[in-house]
Amino acid sequence: MSELSSILIKSKMSGLPVIDKGGELVGFVSERDVITSLAQSSIMKKKVKDIMTKKVISVKKETSVEEISKIFSEKSIRCLPVLDGGRLVGTILRKAVIDRLLGYYY
Repeated sequence: MSELSSILIKSKMSGLPVIDKGGELVGFVSERDVITSLAQSSIMKKKVKDIMTKKVISVKKETSVEEISKIFSEKSIRCLPVLDGGRLVGTILRKAVIDRLLGYYY
């Protein structure tokens, strides 16, 4: 768990996708998951799989910025995994969508 915390801090990401050895998305672990786990027990004894969100909201690489904006506005998330045929190909941050939309309009 200390490795996860270190990665989140160094990457300045609010969450990260969790993939299996085959590259398939199996979960997502966020700052919120870490904080919730801290409040419940000693987090350092847990593994990422113990605290990650297993029902992950994700998008396909073809998803429009408008559709992604709608997801961000309706859900309390900051990062979306991007999939191609079930395999993780990237992530998109809420901030990136805001930057893109502001750049488009201004």
